[in-house]
Amino acid sequence: RALACEEWCRHPLLNTSRAAILCGWCSCGCSATAGGLAAQVEVADFDKAVAAISNAAAAGLLPPLASLLTIMDAVSHNAESALRRQRGWSKHRVLSFLGRYGNIGTEPAQLLAYVRALLCLDTPPRNVCEVGLFEGHSAVLFLALTARQVATYVSIDPHEFGFSAAVQEFLSMRFPGRTVFIRGLSDTQLNATKNPSLSHCNVWSLDGDHHPSAVARDGGNALRASPHVDMILMDDVTDSETTIHRNTHGRTHGRCSVTLGAWGAVKASAGKAFSASNCSFAGSKYGTPAYCSAWCIGLTRAPGSGLRRLR
Repeated sequence: RALACEEWCRHPLLNTSRAAILCGWCSCGCSATAGGLAAQVEVADFDKAVAAISNAAAAGLLPPLASLLTIMDAVSHNAESALRRQRGWSKHRVLSFLGRYGNIGTEPAQLLAYVRALLCLDTPPRNVCEVGLFEGHSAVLFLALTARQVATYVSIDPHEFGFSAAVQEFLSMRFPGRTVFIRGLSDTQLNATKNPSLSHCNVWSLDGDHHPSAVARDGGNALRASPHVDMILMDDVTDSETTIHRNTHGRTHGRCSVTLGAWGAVKASAGKAFSASNCSFAGSKYGTPAYCSAWCIGLTRAPGSGLRRLR
């Protein structure tokens, strides 16, 4: 059934704090079609879900929630299966291990915020680059949203987890010819001279080491490597080393502590080119010991120049 934008505010997936964020999206004139939790099983085919997402994105529409959840579930299942095969762990142990980290698939407000951010660019991105890969949730989202323009996805990641190879294989098979995986730490690999593909990035997602100093370095290096970047996304605006303690430079939400120091450093690196930014906090990240569901979105050109309104 079709859901008006206002109905997202009362969707059963969302708690009160997340609903408050989604209610604000109605001012962008968005529309959405989804059937809620029950509809999750209705879009069982991954390729159909990707097609639904890319078609909606090309038309400037918010994609079906059911399709978004389907691709999130697909990458989760892929990583879980790989970890069970390699480690011989029980399903409960695998889910417990992965659940400690969280992902945008369990955070509907952030998931849809990222969708809206990319769709509001009037020129669809041709190259989306990211620090961090993990299970591939944000990667599959970016690839699905940009399928119509056959955009390239570039990831910098140390590939330190047992399922990293399976994540790369899954994404490469589902999106042939559209993925580039750079193995290593961002401190050494986020360099356009060493990796020329980074010079073409239109959108950057910073989701690697979440310590403020590391994020600040990644942000500055990303801006230097990519002269044509239009947007920067930053996940988990938190110091993962001290997140359970009150941070005097941030805000405390229940058991998680948010700091904006890293985002401030990224903005400082951008200088005058960083024209607008917004950070959102939705409370503790689902299933994690103390991480925040918090993210920032920044534009490197003035609002209204290079942006479009969702229909």
